[in-house]
Amino acid sequence: MSKKDDKDKEVKQLTLPGPMRMVWGALAAYYLRDIINPAFTMIAFMFLMMIPVIISDLFYPEEDAKTKAQSIRKALAEELKASPNENQLDS
Repeated sequence: MSKKDDKDKEVKQLTLPGPMRMVWGALAAYYLRDIINPAFTMIAFMFLMMIPVIISDLFYPEEDAKTKAQSIRKALAEELKASPNENQLDS
């Protein structure tokens, strides 16, 4: 693969599972701990600890990368326009 092919690729958005799917996955992992391996208890615990993160992501979604970069550029441009010349000394 060349670098040109890497630039043409489009970034896919990752969709997180819903909170209920995480609960069911945690219950399944907890059930499997007796059958397969006791380490599945920690997997169930990690699934349950991810639920607040997923719920907060539903309420506060992150901007996509292009919109975020544009807003940062706009804020920097406004800051540069509003800031005084740094070569002048404040009296």
